[in-house]
Amino acid sequence: MQKVSEHWYTQGSEHNPAIVFLHGFLGDPTDWQYVAKHLTNQYYCLFVDLPSFEECSNIGDYAERLFSSLPLKNPFHLIGYSLGSRIAMHWLQQNPAQLHRVVLEAGHPGLKNAEQKKQRETNDAIWQQRFEQEPLAVSLTQWYQQPVFSAADADTIKSKATRLEGRQTHIGRLLKQTSLGNQQDLWPTLTRCDNPVLYVSGGLDTKYSDIGQQLAQYNSNIVHKCIEESGHNCHNFAPEIFAQFTIHFLTS
Repeated sequence: MQKVSEHWYTQGSEHNPAIVFLHGFLGDPTDWQYVAKHLTNQYYCLFVDLPSFEECSNIGDYAERLFSSLPLKNPFHLIGYSLGSRIAMHWLQQNPAQLHRVVLEAGHPGLKNAEQKKQRETNDAIWQQRFEQEPLAVSLTQWYQQPVFSAADADTIKSKATRLEGRQTHIGRLLKQTSLGNQQDLWPTLTRCDNPVLYVSGGLDTKYSDIGQQLAQYNSNIVHKCIEESGHNCHNFAPEIFAQFTIHFLTS
C-alpha cells in the first residue's frame, strides 16, 4: 500500500474505477489485504486508517469530516465493514451522487428506540473508559468476547495490542464519536436509496443477517448475500468468497 495522505492509502492504477474501503472499529487498512488482492488488477483501491477528530458530536458529523478528507473527486464504489459500514450508510445519505455501488458488511442502520440508544451510549462510555485506562491486552480480550464476535485468539489480541499501543485516547474518542447510541435512524435512507447496495452477513451472525434480509425486502435496489459458516467478520473469514460476491455485484 502507498500512503497518499494523512489517513489514506492506495493500491492499483488510478486510471481504473475506484473502490473505497472502510474498516471496522479497532481495524486498520491491512484488514482488507486478502480481499483487495483479487481487485487491484481491475480497480483503484483506497483504504482509510480511521482517524478520530477532535470536534465531532456524532457519527453523522464524523462521516462528513471523513468524506472531506477523501483524496478523490470522481464518483466511486464503496465497501464498509461494521463501523465502516455505518459510515458508508451516512455517505449514502449525505453524498449519494458521489457513490456508484455500495457493499455493506454487517452494518447497523440505527436503533429506533430512545431507551436502546441511551443504553448503548452508556455502554460505549464504559468501554471508552476501559480502553483508555486498562492495559490494551485486557480490554481487547474482553471486547472480543462480546457475543457479536467470534472470540479472537491470543495471537490476534497480542498483535492488535502492539499495533494500538499509545493510541488508547484515539480508540476511546473514536468509539465515543461513532457510537451507535448517537447515530440517527438510517432505515428510511436505506429503504429509499437508489444506489445499488449489496449487504453481506455471516450465517452465524443471525442479528445482522436479519437486518440484511429486511433491507432486501424493503428495497429492490438492495441484495443480501450470506456467507454461511461465517460470523460477524465475513471478509476475514472468507476473503475469496467476499471478493467473488463483490466482483459479481460491481460488474453485474
